[in-house]
Amino acid sequence: MKKLLFCLFFLTSAVPAFSQTQTVRGTVTESETDFPLFGADVEVLTGDTTIRFRAVTDTAGVFEIRNVPVGKHNVVVLYTGYTPRTIPVIVNSGKESVLEVKLQENITEIEEVVVVARKKGEVINELAVVSAQQF
Repeated sequence: MKKLLFCLFFLTSAVPAFSQTQTVRGTVTESETDFPLFGADVEVLTGDTTIRFRAVTDTAGVFEIRNVPVGKHNVVVLYTGYTPRTIPVIVNSGKESVLEVKLQENITEIEEVVVVARKKGEVINELAVVSAQQF
């Protein structure tokens, strides 16, 4: 009987050790206006780079990633037109990880574009006007 109880105790205590996961959630906003960013890509990079956990923010800028393994990870937040941000996070088994991510706008200067207008009927490419009948 003691052996049976010992086996049951061992099996029930070993199961939670193998499946320790937690939730990482939070909001993504613009740094100057605190406006929520809809559609930002949030990714948890674990020590094993083959396993990734991803989510996309909703209209309120809120994301939630479930079943993230316990340990030290990096959270990468990407949004078009904004500088990507990497945040180290420690996921504990007893508490959700809550993040507030503020992204800064990525302003880049590009070369100017010149627009030229022409009169109607003015030919830009002389060869485009040549037809088979003129030969």
